[in-house]
Amino acid sequence: SRYYDAKTVSTLRDSFIAGITSALPEVIINGVKSNRLPGIVNVTFPGTQSDTLLLLMDAQHISCSTGSACSAGVHEASHVLLAMGHSEVSAQSSLRFSFGATSTNADVDFAVSVLPDVITRGRAANLS
Repeated sequence: SRYYDAKTVSTLRDSFIAGITSALPEVIINGVKSNRLPGIVNVTFPGTQSDTLLLLMDAQHISCSTGSACSAGVHEASHVLLAMGHSEVSAQSSLRFSFGATSTNADVDFAVSVLPDVITRGRAANLS
C-alpha cells in the first residue's frame, strides 16, 4: 500500500484542474485556491445536471460525487455551494472529484480526456 503524500496528491489535483479548464474553459473551479484540500476538486459544469453527469462518468468507469461524503444520497443542492454564492441550478451542476494515494497521472489524463464528451452529452440530456 502506498502512503498519502499531500504534495504528490496536490500536484495531481492541480494537473486535473489545468486539464479541465483548458478543455472546458467555461467550468468553475469552486473554492479559494489557497484553501483547497490536496485531493479534492469541486467543479461546476454550466448547463448540466450533476446526477446525469454522475451516470455518464460512471459509464466511463470514473467515480466522482455530486456532493460531500457526508451528504451522500441527499438529492439537493450543496449547502456549501449555496453559501459560496451559487444558485440552486449551478450548485446542481457540480461534481466533486477526489484524488488519493493510489491516484496516478494516467487517472488524471483519462478523466480529463473523457470530460468534454461527457459534458456535451450531459448538456444535450439537460435540454431534452
